[in-house]
Amino acid sequence: MTGLDRARAHEVLSVPSRVTLLDLLRERAEPLDARELAAGTGLHVTTVRFHLSALLEAGLVVERAERSGGRGRPRAVYSASWAAEPEHGPYQELAELLARHFADTPAQRARRAERAGEEWAVRRLSPAATPAVKRDGRSAEDARSAVKGDGRSVEDARSEVKGDARSAVTAMFAEMGFDPEPTGDGRILLHGCPFRATARSHPEVVCAAHRGLLRSAVELLDPGAPGLELHAFVRPELCVITAGGEAPEPHGTSR
Repeated sequence: MTGLDRARAHEVLSVPSRVTLLDLLRERAEPLDARELAAGTGLHVTTVRFHLSALLEAGLVVERAERSGGRGRPRAVYSASWAAEPEHGPYQELAELLARHFADTPAQRARRAERAGEEWAVRRLSPAATPAVKRDGRSAEDARSAVKGDGRSVEDARSEVKGDARSAVTAMFAEMGFDPEPTGDGRILLHGCPFRATARSHPEVVCAAHRGLLRSAVELLDPGAPGLELHAFVRPELCVITAGGEAPEPHGTSR
C-alpha cells in the first residue's frame, strides 16, 4: 500500500461502527453477508452496506459472491482481509511449531525475528515507501527545516515529526488487524493482537518481529524521526507503542 492508502485506512477506522464491523468479521471463521452483519452489530442493514463500501475501498474487507445452490442471484459475503489468529486448531499448532524451532535459544529467536520484522516492513512499504506527509502538505523534512525564522526550537520540530511517524504507524497496524487507538498523550494502544495466541507462548518470536517491523517502518516512512518502542502485553489484551524512553502504561483509554 502507498502512504495515501494507509492514510485512507486510518481515516476509515476513525468511525466506531466500522471498527465494530471489522472486529466481527475478524472473529468469525466464515464470511458474513450484510444482513448477518446487521444482526450481529445491531446496525441497520443500509448502514452496514454504507460502512462496508468504505471498508472495501480501504482494502480492509474483501467481498465475494456465494451461490446458495438455488436459482437466485448469488449473495455478497464479506470477510476481513486480516483475520484474528484462532486460539486453537491446525494453524495455531503450526505457528507454535515454527516459533519453537525458529532458532535454538530464545535470544537467538528474538534476534532472528527482529531481522525478519525489518524485512517485513520493507516488503509492506517498498517501493512506495515515502516520508509521512503532514496534514498541511509538508513532509517530515519540511518540518525539520521550518525551524529557521519562526522562533521554534529543533525539539519542537522533532515533536512534529514524531507525530507524523505515529500517524503512519497507526494506519499500518490498523491494516494488520491490531485495532490501534491513538491517545492524547502520544501513545498508540494496540487492542487484540491478531497473533496473540502464539505471541503469548513465544513473545521472543512474534513480539520481536513486530518490534523489528515497527523500527524499520519508522525509518522507511520518516527517516530521522524519533524512534518508537513496542511494549508487549502491558495488559492481557493490550500492547502499547510509545516514543523511545516513555513509560508504556497509558493514562487512560476509551475501552
